[in-house]
Amino acid sequence: MNKRVDAPAVLLCAPFATIAEGLARFAGKPDAPGAGRSLFVYGFPPEEEVGVLNRLRGLVATSWRQRFAGHAPSPAAAVAASSQKRQSRQKRHGRRVARLFFRRLFSVSSFG
Repeated sequence: MNKRVDAPAVLLCAPFATIAEGLARFAGKPDAPGAGRSLFVYGFPPEEEVGVLNRLRGLVATSWRQRFAGHAPSPAAAVAASSQKRQSRQKRHGRRVARLFFRRLFSVSSFG
């Protein structure tokens, strides 16, 4: 009985060294002698740990890419969008200048 949590939970207070040792001995070996009712038999053997971690990292990376697809533009797309915005502003500015020029040109009473 674990007195800190008032439950029959041994893993809650086991040191990491003990957990690593149990995984090394029993992980992936449900029929190993001494395994009994251990949770360690459900762990991954040490030789498979790297592969499992790499698969999990890949899943997380894929998940994040899918979740945020379209939210953050690529650097090339950001530059193209910035360039398009600048060109649009320049066109609007050019039209404004042209309108002012022609208004002033025709508002002068040179015709009459």
